Amino acid sequence: MGDLAKTPAPLLILGLRRERFSGVLAVSQGALRLRISLESGMALRAESSRPEDGLAERLVTQGLLDEADLGRIKARCAAGDGELKAIAQLRKLSPRDLVGGIRAATQACLQSLCGFTMGSFSLEPAAGGEDVPLVGVEPAGVAFETLARWRPHELLDLLGDKVSAFPEPADDPGALEKLLPATPDLDALRAMLNGRMATFAMVKGEHAARAGAALVVYDQLGLLAWQATPREADPTLEPVEAEPEEELALLPEIEIAVAGGADGAAAAQTRARTEEADPDHEDPAQRKLREEVEGLLARLSEIDHYELLGVARDVPPGKIKRAYLKLAKRLHPDAIAQKGLHQVKEAATEVFAQITRAHTTLSDPDARRDYDATLEGHAVEDADRIAQAEMLYRKAEILMKAGNFLGAVEFLEPSVELWPEEADYQGALGWCLFKKSPPELERASEHLEKASALAPQEPLWRQRIAVVEAEIGRSRPG
Repeated sequence: MGDLAKTPAPLLILGLRRERFSGVLAVSQGALRLRISLESGMALRAESSRPEDGLAERLVTQGLLDEADLGRIKARCAAGDGELKAIAQLRKLSPRDLVGGIRAATQACLQSLCGFTMGSFSLEPAAGGEDVPLVGVEPAGVAFETLARWRPHELLDLLGDKVSAFPEPADDPGALEKLLPATPDLDALRAMLNGRMATFAMVKGEHAARAGAALVVYDQLGLLAWQATPREADPTLEPVEAEPEEELALLPEIEIAVAGGADGAAAAQTRARTEEADPDHEDPAQRKLREEVEGLLARLSEIDHYELLGVARDVPPGKIKRAYLKLAKRLHPDAIAQKGLHQVKEAATEVFAQITRAHTTLSDPDARRDYDATLEGHAVEDADRIAQAEMLYRKAEILMKAGNFLGAVEFLEPSVELWPEEADYQGALGWCLFKKSPPELERASEHLEKASALAPQEPLWRQRIAVVEAEIGRSRPG
């Protein structure tokens, strides 16, 4: 017997999927009862104590049966026949329609289950001889859609210490694509699963919840390997540019050529180190690309989505996608690093995140209409800034609990910038600046003083100011 308050329903069905459980999952929430038959973790058939959840009722709702048929089915069930047998004896449905109805009813029960926040569950062995049709519903998709409605910081909390790790596919990258739908935001996430980006850095922006939900699903199913440190890009690999109009993916899959022999590898490593240390050794193409990245970074706050993508305001959706692909093949951080421009990779990451945000917004008709309205002078409410600042702060809290103060600073600095009047944001930033390695004592003291001025009734900030000031005194010579 288990408790859904302790084991969230989406994690329960993902765990059964990973363990390839075969049997029955029985769930109770108040008067409601669900029974879901599973085979190797796939949902085959579901039954609910609510009459409206029944297979026959759903077939009536879909227009495949009528009320008279429903009456005959109920009469046969009362006489001892099973529901499936009663439906089949009507001889009104094709096998395809019947299978489709079973799948729809099963998926609806899974969706109901994933919405439960309390109740109990138990597992029962499969009963021999049950008439259960093999029309399995993949529970991962249902769990993902439910988790995507959670707050990003709640999803990061589920990942625990892994928020500071660097994930990559555990085995077959293709398994990730097969499990969840191919959408621009999930394609972008999968492209980042290369062992070179920390988890918390992926769960950002307007699709943070969907990215976090996908990471939880992949993690629960054991599809990710978690590295404690980031992988280094191979300096012996150099990109071969794809054709501008070749739409291979929404993020570039950079084609590579391997420099021959040990001498070639050593020369490439030496060249990469030299270029990173001394921009004067850049060739003209590298210099032009670096200046483009730095110029875009400096202007991000000034230019709108259209200008960033290099398209007109009335551009059709197809050209927005092509503009995005063209930029992605040149400005994706991995492409920048593989071209030897390691010193601007962080800048490229920030620029490309905004490019992705622009593409996502302008590709969605409703989001584009709202964005156009903003450009026409409709102000963004303070509530939006508060919500964004709070989301960043919640992510930082998770990292602070894990002892990753440097990572927390990355979220707290923009949070303070969005809403500097919040004492908790200022104080948390000050303390993380003190606790990270190496510490920034003067800045830590400055933000803690701001927190104390904003919330003079809170003694914590004065206590921490004293700790920081004592450390400053010890670090001064003499």
